[in-house]
Amino acid sequence: MKRWVVAFCCLLALGQAFGQPDADVVSVWSASRQFHVLSRRALGVPFARAEPGGSSGVFILNPISSPTVASGAKLPLDPSLLVTSCERIKQALLSTLDLPDQWRGAVTIFINPALPDDQTSVPVQDYQPGFGWSYELALPSRLEPRTLLRSVVGVLLMEAANRGAGAQAAEVPLWLAAGLGGHLESDNLATLVLRPESYMNTSRHVDPRADPLRQRFRDRPPLTFQELSWPTPDALAGANYDSYSASAQLFVEKLLALDDGKRCLRNLLGGLHQRLNWQGAFLDAYSSHFGSLLDVEKWWAVATVSYSGQDFASRYGRLESWQRLQRALDVPVEVHFSPDRLPTQAELNVQDIIKTWEPEKASEALQRVAGALAALRLRLDPTLAELLDGYLSIVVSYLNDTRHDQLVWIATGQPSELAALRRNACTQLDAMDARRDSLRAQYLSATEPARAEANVNPFAPTPSANR
Repeated sequence: MKRWVVAFCCLLALGQAFGQPDADVVSVWSASRQFHVLSRRALGVPFARAEPGGSSGVFILNPISSPTVASGAKLPLDPSLLVTSCERIKQALLSTLDLPDQWRGAVTIFINPALPDDQTSVPVQDYQPGFGWSYELALPSRLEPRTLLRSVVGVLLMEAANRGAGAQAAEVPLWLAAGLGGHLESDNLATLVLRPESYMNTSRHVDPRADPLRQRFRDRPPLTFQELSWPTPDALAGANYDSYSASAQLFVEKLLALDDGKRCLRNLLGGLHQRLNWQGAFLDAYSSHFGSLLDVEKWWAVATVSYSGQDFASRYGRLESWQRLQRALDVPVEVHFSPDRLPTQAELNVQDIIKTWEPEKASEALQRVAGALAALRLRLDPTLAELLDGYLSIVVSYLNDTRHDQLVWIATGQPSELAALRRNACTQLDAMDARRDSLRAQYLSATEPARAEANVNPFAPTPSANR
């Protein structure tokens, strides 16, 4: 809410300034006319020179009168350089996706000194019948280059996704903006975001501030597909956002590495306006690779293990697999019996969460359950794999159905079907519990067997009883 208030105040102040004949406001358009930057003249004058004689076409900015800029240093935003940076970022994004420049929605950027220099405003999307979509973004007067790059990438993706949309805006997944932003940043941030008091030469540059992506997963594994799809507020705050953005970047780069990865990603962008949620558009675009979101979860789990080099070759034994599956399905909570007593730790099953919790809180808890199940899938005893897949499929389907139900209710005002979705999910989960109970004796009475041999395919069919 604070971000919206700050952005509104910025728009109001600049609007008043334009209404005065002597208003000292700088107005700069980009070369393609898609970007329009507004700022007060006092923010500074750009100074940039191109080094003559260059021929490679790869540009880098080197400071003239200041030492090398530290990785967390804020970049003073100047309108003339900002529109050039926006055009460079757009061209890099179009090149990544093999897209032509066919923009339809203009982007107005307000440089607002009142904004804190560690954030940007939420992009404002506006639809006018007959004129289509336009976008507004408020930026502080100083900003980290990576934050600027990712803000511009986010607006560009909105614009691309809304080109065929009517009055209902397309839903752009957060992981797509974060992943493509990280991908462009790792290529060469300095060639995209221009700094004042700098000159350009044609030397190839590798950004010294960015560690190789693989190093970022040395101590912390990539997030699960569920965690990428529905991140909690904590996952996007502070240092946790670095983990989210690194996982999103790896996810996007793995998608691009598919045989027709660029085409599928283009289809995703082009199909977002045709669906009420991005998950449906994703399965449409990647139908040649994934039949369901559960297939995406499995593919991503294998991809992250292969990339990060973690050793999941050894499986849990039958007893430990049973116990860990039980823990993954239990949601820890604190129970308060009275104000004068300390809370007691308890565990609820998934049905209790679905039946009794508010949808938003239930969604966060169920995302954690789905993530735990997906991570466990790689090391679980093969005889329990089908059971785990059943639980995971129900939880993922419920999350998708409730999110779709909410979007339909917002867009059309039609009555919510949440009660029916809850009943259906709980009925399926009860059936899975009954099936699990029928197997309980053979697992709880089992002694720990030897570990499975190395390099066992975690998604191989369950061995038959005769083997």
